[in-house]
Amino acid sequence: MTRIVVYELLSAATGPLGPGEERLLDQGRAMRDALAQSLSALPGLSLSVADSPAAPVRHGRPVHAQAGEATEAFVRRLAVTHELVWVIAPESDGWLLRCKRLVGAQRWVGSSAAALEISSHKQRTLQALARAGLRTPDTIGADVQPAHWVIKPNQGAGAEGCWRVSSEAQALRMLAARRARGEDVLCQPWITGEPLSLSLACGADACRLLAVNRQQLHTPDNGELRFLGVEPAAVGPGDPRWSWLEAVAQSVWSALPGLRGYVGVDLVWHPQLGPVCIEINARLTCAFIGLEQRLGRPLAAELLAPWWTPAPMERSHV
Repeated sequence: MTRIVVYELLSAATGPLGPGEERLLDQGRAMRDALAQSLSALPGLSLSVADSPAAPVRHGRPVHAQAGEATEAFVRRLAVTHELVWVIAPESDGWLLRCKRLVGAQRWVGSSAAALEISSHKQRTLQALARAGLRTPDTIGADVQPAHWVIKPNQGAGAEGCWRVSSEAQALRMLAARRARGEDVLCQPWITGEPLSLSLACGADACRLLAVNRQQLHTPDNGELRFLGVEPAAVGPGDPRWSWLEAVAQSVWSALPGLRGYVGVDLVWHPQLGPVCIEINARLTCAFIGLEQRLGRPLAAELLAPWWTPAPMERSHV
């Protein structure tokens, strides 16, 4: 029996959350519960799930931080009491990479530290994708004149801290003001088109496109962006864009050696340019919520394959 624990940063927190974290809590809890439900169906796993009084678990054995126990100490304790640790955490403040270092490579279910070093920083990610020949907001060319611009944190999750404005001059003023306050932010042209995301299953030798999802955003002409949700598996293999997006998935996987397990890729399908890559989330994303139901098959064993394989007797029951 392999002991595995699911740890989602916000739903396991015992202290007060900041304003941005409160908005992300429901998403984090929903991702945690979807993953725990999927893992609980696998024989041969002993599942624990980190929770808090504000976010009790629905599947698996609940584990809590002790009174006065710091987040880092709690994560380290989970790592030494389980063979596998599956962390869901935002890139904000380096939390995902920090958890990786606390857990250690042997028990970590997810991407390598080198891949997280790149994917946790939006500018580094865009540079790596551009080197792989993928189109990004930084490489769209002078023939595309953006109607809007976006200012966003270099490290962040969802649309937190992202603002869309209607002129480059206004964007540059906001960029300078936020940097003067010590914020690590960047400015990009806003890409017109259909916002999509890719759900990938990544291993050492192969990458598979699981689903193409449709994202929903509130996009004011001048104001803060809001992530409204995602429709999992909204674009099927019969769509003429599917093969193109499969090629994008393979290029992303090649661009960041060390991507493992579930990986999300945000992109926009531009009417003339096709796919323009925005960022990589080397962790579980909101698209996983309801994805198994849309695809009509379980995903947990497939995503765990780089670290765990059911015994022959167990596999016959899956």
